[in-house]
Formats: sequence, C-alpha cells, structure tokens
Amino acid sequence: MANGYATKVMNTTRVSAITLALASRFERAWYRLPPRARSSKPMVRLGKVVYEISRRQQKRTPGALYTRFFRNRPLLEVLGELIRGWAPEASLKLAVIGCSTGAELYSVLWMARNHRPDLQVFAFGLDLSETAIENARNGVYSLDRHETERALPEGTEGLFIRHEGYVEVTESLRKCVSWLVGDACEPRAFEPIGNCDIVLANNFLVHMADGQAATCLKNVVRTVVPGGYLCVWGINLDVRQEVVHEMGLIPVSNKVEEIYRADDRALEVWPWKYWGAEPLDKTRPDWMVRYSSIFRVPVQDTAAASGSVSPQ
Repeated sequence: MANGYATKVMNTTRVSAITLALASRFERAWYRLPPRARSSKPMVRLGKVVYEISRRQQKRTPGALYTRFFRNRPLLEVLGELIRGWAPEASLKLAVIGCSTGAELYSVLWMARNHRPDLQVFAFGLDLSETAIENARNGVYSLDRHETERALPEGTEGLFIRHEGYVEVTESLRKCVSWLVGDACEPRAFEPIGNCDIVLANNFLVHMADGQAATCLKNVVRTVVPGGYLCVWGINLDVRQEVVHEMGLIPVSNKVEEIYRADDRALEVWPWKYWGAEPLDKTRPDWMVRYSSIFRVPVQDTAAASGSVSPQ
C-alpha cells in the first residue's frame, strides 16, 4: 500500500513537472508575439483560459506592501477635477484602504491641497500591517525604495522636503492623516473612520479569494457617503463588476482608458499572473462599467447603475 501511495505521488509530481514545463514554453512563446497579436480576439480568448488557470493555481500574497508615489497619475488628475468642483469653504474627508506605507494617500492629499487649498481636509489610512502604518506615519522614504522607484515629478512643492538620499513628507500633510491598523474585511475596522467623501481601495483586493474580495469591497462601499466617490483598481474585474451592479455604483467616464492602462506592469503580466489585467476591450457593450476605476455612489440606495457620470 505504501509503495502504491509513493508511486501515485511520483506520478502526480511528474505530471505537475511536465505541466509546468509546457506552461513555461507557452509563456515564452506568448511574449515572442508582438503586442498587437497578443491583443487579438483569438489570443485574448486563449489568454482568459490561461488567466483562470493562473488564478486557481497561484498562491495569493495578501498583505503585499508594494506602493509608490503618483502610481496612477490619470486617476489623480480625475480626482483633482472632482475636488476642484467641491463647494467653497467645505470640508473633504477621504480614506485610503490598504494604504501600505502611505505613498498613495500622501499623493492624493497633496493633490487635494494643490487644487483646493481652501478646503479643510481630513484623511485616514487603514492597513493590516503595523509596520507599514508606522512607516506611513513617519513619512520618510529612501530614494532607493519602491515608493520612489520612478522619477518623482517636478512641481511637487509642499509634498516633500528633499534630503540627500531620501524625501520627507511635509509636516503640514502628515498632521492631516489619522493612521489605523485594521482588517478591511471586518466592518468594525471602519468605525473610527466613519463616512467619507472619497475612498480609495486600490491594489490589495486582487490578492484575496473572490468571495472575500467581494465582501471587503462592499464594506468599503458602505464607507462612502451618498454622492461620494469610490476608486477601486487592482481587483478581479468580474468581482468588481458584480459588486458595482449589486450596489448600483455609477462609473465616472473621464479618462477611463488612461486610468486602466496606467499600471503597465499588470497589463504586461496578464494572463500569467493572477494579479494581471486583461486588455481593455471597447467592443464590449459593458466596457465602461467593466474598465472604469472611479465610481459614484448613488444618492439613493435604489438608484440603478445605468449610464455614467462625468466629473462635476
């Protein structure tokens, strides 16, 4: 019986090794094709099959701390347009869920201050990692770390104090943020935050199982005030589309393509990595909903997710 079990294990291992070898050859052949060929409809259909296999077999890495300043500049530009239209002398409450070491939150906060210095801004950052939150609170980033791995744009006065080998977020921005350690899958984690005008939940939901990601996203949506805005990128598109439909979220139509294509690495690794992003397909009748990353929460719970809105 032991010999039979050992033989079964050896056969299974041999099959797995053959499968991995074939997959490796197929992947190399895939990348030898020009981008135009890889984005053709037959290859995309084949890619979707490969992608589902990748999602089922690859180990997820929850708690990944990768982030960087100005990671998605088109998204920041659209948020800037929205904030520019905020009521005079109003306040703005925003949160970044899965904030990692804080680069994205500081980028959004700086952008808000830059567009509307008259606004009173309250910001919250939530992450599962105590180490990440401590780093975010300190606001000090080495120039050889991932947060600053791409050239920082010029004209960011008020965001950093530049030192030899590192940058330090200005105190005027740091004091606007409340940093929290918590699990976004637990509704109680949002209690200290309350309701926000703008909430970002980018690049962490993709590391969860589909059911967990959907539950977590619904928790995030409930944090946004009616008429407020949700930004969610870095999630399985089918999961996001299902939640968008269920909760009646309305896509913001400005710069949909630019925002979706801003993370070139996710597009490049599809369909071979579970966190990859499929090629944008404008021939789909639902393409606006599927590929949008910014959504408006309806003023009434019964509002339908039809049409789209442009920045106000």
